[in-house]
Amino acid sequence: MSRETVLKDIGCEQGLSPLPETKGAVNRWHEAHFYSDDESLLAGFTSFIETALIAGKVVIVVVNEPHREGVLRLLRLRGLDVDAAIRQVRYIALDVDETFSKFMVNDRPDPVRFFKAAHECIARAAQIASGERLRVAACGEGTSILWGQANADAAIQLERLWDDIAKTYELDILCGYLLAPWQREQQKETYLKISAAHSAICSH
Repeated sequence: MSRETVLKDIGCEQGLSPLPETKGAVNRWHEAHFYSDDESLLAGFTSFIETALIAGKVVIVVVNEPHREGVLRLLRLRGLDVDAAIRQVRYIALDVDETFSKFMVNDRPDPVRFFKAAHECIARAAQIASGERLRVAACGEGTSILWGQANADAAIQLERLWDDIAKTYELDILCGYLLAPWQREQQKETYLKISAAHSAICSH
């Protein structure tokens, strides 16, 4: 099913229109960062969120509860007024399992449900109280969790869907993976396919 068919099916013209089709390069930022431990993953997410908020963007964070708490703690330690960002709906934290429930069917992402859920979330984030349309940044670990659950095919499919979203809305996306170097070697085919779905990759 094509991106255009899915967008038409979900009625995405309501709220936030997608970017028109262009023949040139699309201004999208969709990176995969591979971290060896929790500490480096939290530091990476925190830096991404801090940079986005300072730049005036709206940030969507999709991680598990321990990582949500860890990111908030680090943001506050860095002196960022994240509580104000939450009140202004410029920092939106979502639970991975709850987010998955909106579009996963038989342990695979359903494209129509995914685009509908993503569009609604992005539209709500972009249209803040002032009515000003802001660029949205998002970071999460959902695909990493799927891979860790031995559901690599679903992780690859989900990354490709997120890449379509990044192109459609000029979204900045950071996908965080907890993965040791030896795991990348053992599962090299999955690693290469996931890497190919991103504009850039980085290891920490």
